Amino acid sequence: MELRLLHSNQMDFTELFNPAIEAHDMFDVTDKDIFEAVMEVEQIQDANINDEPVEAPPTRSEAL
Repeated sequence: MELRLLHSNQMDFTELFNPAIEAHDMFDVTDKDIFEAVMEVEQIQDANINDEPVEAPPTRSEAL
């Protein structure tokens, strides 16, 4: 199998990090939409908080 480097990129930076599938909705998002999404996530996280202490995982030597 022969591998060759391309002389130029097939995708530009914007296309690579913001695919067209995701980028089309970004222009319709308002500050209010972002705020509501953040608040919704915070409510979900607050509802899932467990006040019980978390047991530390075993150390490497304990696991071996």
